[in-house]
Amino acid sequence: MILFRRIIEYHFGKYRSKLNFNSIHNQIIFSLDSSNNSTTLPTQCTSYIINSDPTRLISYTNCNGNCPYDSTGYFTTGWYRFTGGAGTQLATTPPSTGDCGASLPAWCNGTFPSTAGSTVSTIGCVNANGYLCSSAYSIQILITNCNGYYVFYLQPTISTSIRYCTTF
Repeated sequence: MILFRRIIEYHFGKYRSKLNFNSIHNQIIFSLDSSNNSTTLPTQCTSYIINSDPTRLISYTNCNGNCPYDSTGYFTTGWYRFTGGAGTQLATTPPSTGDCGASLPAWCNGTFPSTAGSTVSTIGCVNANGYLCSSAYSIQILITNCNGYYVFYLQPTISTSIRYCTTF
């Protein structure tokens, strides 16, 4: 959790002194102090990687082993915004094996931030070997509410069979 706090502090840059941190249910919840009644969105709300790949949808099952996985070498660490055919957010329900073209589909097992400008740290789960949230493949994910859409801080996965699934 300390590592993700440092990542968060880095991404909020000049607003670091206005960050508020709380830890609830294995999640770090933080937001900018907006006591002046104006919402200042963090940098990741304007600087992110757009992903519109429709094969990421939880309903997509036709990859036949040809969809790229999210492991090192195929996936870049960073803030992602899902748009268009890819949906608008990470899946929040456990996908079945084969969904979004993955033998080990990943999904977000946490709460999204409800306040614009706030970010939560939550757990990404992987459906593996009959376990909907296999502890062997736990993934730390950051989610920021950008006042109308979400961005997700994602990292390459530890297995070449894991893929982040999305939904609308």
